[in-house]
Amino acid sequence: MADYSYYAHRDNQGASAQYEKIVRSTPNDSNAHFMLGLIFRRQGRWSQSLDELRAAFGLDPHNALFLRLVVQDLFAARRWNEAIDAQHQLIKIAGTLQFVEKIRLARLYAEATGSTHKCDEFVGSLPPEQLNSPRGIDFRMQLASWKGDYLEFKRLDASLPNFDEDGDEPIIRALRVAWVYAEHGDLDSARFKIAGFEQGFRARIVREPNNGELYSQLEQVEAIEGKREDALRDAGRAVELLPENVDALQGPEVAYTSAEVEAWLGDKDLALKKLTHLVRIPLFLTPFDLHHDAALSRLRGDQRFETLVNDPHNFEALF
Repeated sequence: MADYSYYAHRDNQGASAQYEKIVRSTPNDSNAHFMLGLIFRRQGRWSQSLDELRAAFGLDPHNALFLRLVVQDLFAARRWNEAIDAQHQLIKIAGTLQFVEKIRLARLYAEATGSTHKCDEFVGSLPPEQLNSPRGIDFRMQLASWKGDYLEFKRLDASLPNFDEDGDEPIIRALRVAWVYAEHGDLDSARFKIAGFEQGFRARIVREPNNGELYSQLEQVEAIEGKREDALRDAGRAVELLPENVDALQGPEVAYTSAEVEAWLGDKDLALKKLTHLVRIPLFLTPFDLHHDAALSRLRGDQRFETLVNDPHNFEALF
């Protein structure tokens, strides 16, 4: 009942009520605590989410997934030292995913400090088989993008046309790469990366007309393709279907994507208004992300954006 409420209908209240019954009757059920942790953050109850995820991990201390979600909550809270300590612990129990978690640790240091120094150290320490693995190349592409090394980014991308080891839908990485090409004015390469996706999204939307995530991805494709009115319309539709007060986790993520599209298309005032709000709520978004987001490149140099990105208060803990 709880799973059906949560996964099929986004009924967070109904799902949490069922899981709370399980916890009361079987308090050592680690999965029930884990699921409550997932649900509570969608309800904006971040502190309670962290408590439940920690309870789940305490009951099952070799479960890397539980600890990974603890790290995510600490990241969203910008409790950097706790997040880094937990990530070190996660690396010890990650098994075959140790390389993945070490990459996440390097990224975490960058988010916490605003510097890629630890990322450079990490890449420099990799043996050739990891350095030149698909995952290693993908991370090096991200690092090159952050450092503004466009030639290195393109060279690495030519050696890694696809990367799907994380199990994400192909559009996720395609958009990430396409935005970097677009930032540097190479719209032909950007549009090549996302070619064919728009038609697929439109077919899915016919079947899933209330899926805000689909509109959120479609609007980015349209923005890169130069379809201004379509992109802005679908950005508004995405926010309408998945608002922050319905889902405190994905709602702000959808709003952030709409801000990216608005910034790219020149609606700076609206984009900055959204970003000013989003950077001060729990979200997997930091000043480091704002500063290095290729989709926000047209905001750089705007004094309001620079003030927002460089405000030290935005590095402080949120809960």
